[in-house]
Amino acid sequence: GDRENVVHAWDVLADKVDIGPEVVVIGAGATGVDTALHIAQMGTIDALTLQFLFDNKAEDVDTLWELSNKGTKKVTVIEMQDKAGSGIGLSTRGMKLGMLSRYGVEVKTKVTAKEVTPEGVVVVEDGKTSLLKCDSVVIAAGVRSAEGLLEKIKEQASKVMVIGDAKKPQNGYQAIRDGFMAAREI
Repeated sequence: GDRENVVHAWDVLADKVDIGPEVVVIGAGATGVDTALHIAQMGTIDALTLQFLFDNKAEDVDTLWELSNKGTKKVTVIEMQDKAGSGIGLSTRGMKLGMLSRYGVEVKTKVTAKEVTPEGVVVVEDGKTSLLKCDSVVIAAGVRSAEGLLEKIKEQASKVMVIGDAKKPQNGYQAIRDGFMAAREI
């Protein structure tokens, strides 16, 4: 992100950066979906507040639903593949995509980001180029393993086993399985 309006997903998830009211997330894999959900939930009320308002009949049910499901950000996720949520386990994928819909996140597949401008993201969809206007662009694409870290760790430890995303980017189930198998060898 050389541009002011471009941030990385991990910084958003860690609440290290501010983002504008209209956001485009580039990448709809596990990181992109989780980041879009995190952003979409900004400005919603939490469960305790919801319960308090409900118990005290402070608002009608429709207003409470709106307050708990509609955040303060307009979020669009773009993915160049033909489906969102690849790399997420089947049941978790369905639940998370359902949550994206509930929070009003627009998911666009088969869309390629070509350029980020101060006005938004230039995209290609069905062979047509257009501008998706937004205040902030979140990069959540292209996860890869850290190169060179293994050798540094091997200098400090007698036995090192590479597992999870350090071995290769994968889903949570595969990473947990790697950890289990490594633990069995200790």
